[in-house]
Amino acid sequence: MESDVGTPIKKAKLDSAMAATSPPKQICTSLNTFEDHRQPHMAYVDKTALVAEMVSPSAEKGYFVNRPPKFGKTILLDTIATYFKGDREAFRGLAIYDMQMPWEEFPIIRFSMSELNVCDVDQFEASLCSLVVEEAKRHDVCLMSPNSSDSTLLFAFLIEDVYYKKHEKGVVILIDEYDSPILECLNKENAELGKEIEEILASFYEALTSSSSKGYVRFRYVTGITRLAKDTIGSSLNNLSSIDETSPQLASSCGFTRDEILSTFGPELSEFSRKAKKFEVEAMKDIEEKYNGYNWHLFGDKAGLVFNPYAILCVFKCMVLGAYSSEE
Repeated sequence: MESDVGTPIKKAKLDSAMAATSPPKQICTSLNTFEDHRQPHMAYVDKTALVAEMVSPSAEKGYFVNRPPKFGKTILLDTIATYFKGDREAFRGLAIYDMQMPWEEFPIIRFSMSELNVCDVDQFEASLCSLVVEEAKRHDVCLMSPNSSDSTLLFAFLIEDVYYKKHEKGVVILIDEYDSPILECLNKENAELGKEIEEILASFYEALTSSSSKGYVRFRYVTGITRLAKDTIGSSLNNLSSIDETSPQLASSCGFTRDEILSTFGPELSEFSRKAKKFEVEAMKDIEEKYNGYNWHLFGDKAGLVFNPYAILCVFKCMVLGAYSSEE
């Protein structure tokens, strides 16, 4: 009889069985750094094989991903940042560690746009300029116009200055929650301010595109909740590859797949099944039905479902199929 041990379904079952014999890990829903997740007692889903595909010198030089809140965007961004620090030992035991990768350090410019002040246009522009200036201080570079109130100009100077300070080494630029200021305005029902801020950000992100065309940038990764519209900001970032549109193999880089849940949370699934007085297969089916799952490419194929990691972590932390909101 031909064995089907090598099939994805059998592999997932074997991984689940092996994981179930391992001691349970600590479940935390509030960690956003790669280092925190890599502590020996913490549960961690290894996404580094996908990271290797993204950061390979032969791959695309820039990606954009939009996902719902608390879907693992920030932790993936931090994982990418750790790779570009050239710290191979930080990945010991993970898939990328044994891959043929260039472990080289690159200068990194990193922004979290959720930190910006959106009270009014002037304060927003000032906080955006301040964000750039602080990043310049971190890299120990003196901007050509440090007192400028033009955030786009400052950003362009920052990229260029860091590039030349690091001996013409390409800069890695990571922008988390690119649309956070706009969404905050919409939540406050101030669409007019949101539109003005959107125009400022469109100009700001244009500096990233122009710097890339000059050869200053090694890699770009931008995250958000909303898709890039074709006008304004979308036109400024149109040279980024949308993971959903151009790289379907990377669609599960954020979130947990069914196989990852089975292989990583074996002890937790066993305990959840015991408390629910069900077989593990039935318990897993309940989890899938309760939290549905997103499918960006493999329409109609359950193997392509990606689940919100926050909800899954809450299930195994509380051992209850609750109404876990990603806004908590």
